[in-house]
Amino acid sequence: MKGIIIGGPGYTKRDFVNSGHLDYRVEQSIIDYVDTNYSGEDGIRELVDKAEKLLEDARYVKEKQIVDGFIEEAARGMGLATYGLKETMGAIRSGAADIVIIVDDFEANVSRERCKTCSFTDDRLIKGEEDERSQACPSCGKSTLETETKIPILEYLDKMSELYGVKVEVISSRTEYGKIFKQLGGIGALLRYKLTY
Repeated sequence: MKGIIIGGPGYTKRDFVNSGHLDYRVEQSIIDYVDTNYSGEDGIRELVDKAEKLLEDARYVKEKQIVDGFIEEAARGMGLATYGLKETMGAIRSGAADIVIIVDDFEANVSRERCKTCSFTDDRLIKGEEDERSQACPSCGKSTLETETKIPILEYLDKMSELYGVKVEVISSRTEYGKIFKQLGGIGALLRYKLTY
């Protein structure tokens, strides 16, 4: 839960909050109050309509904070931010990534490849329309790598987030800050510790 919006006619919403019936954690989660002309089902419909803009603004602010924080960390030059597909995936696999940021329309897939000769397996990144032809196996050197599965990058990141304890933030590519982040490659990570290559 990101926050709570309280709505209702007149002073009833504030009276409700100030009545002492809410747990302090619930009170701390209140984002805003919305005035409605009605109560009951009509009031709920009106609240949802009015809150839509408020929620869009809240998401925009969160995305701004995410991108600003990333750019600030990258500009610091302390090595606690990385960007680009290959670099970000390396940070995830090494356990260094804390927060991965990706734009919602990032085009990439991850293919799980297995060598028919030596059973070597690896996850290979395929960006956009990149050639998916099999390459030589890095373990045995034979050209017997076959693609077992291919999944979209967002689905792969979801699995990796569980495995490595990484938080994934998906930002809209249509907002000002999403466009800025897309110019940096559309994917990046804030790191737990500096990577040494």
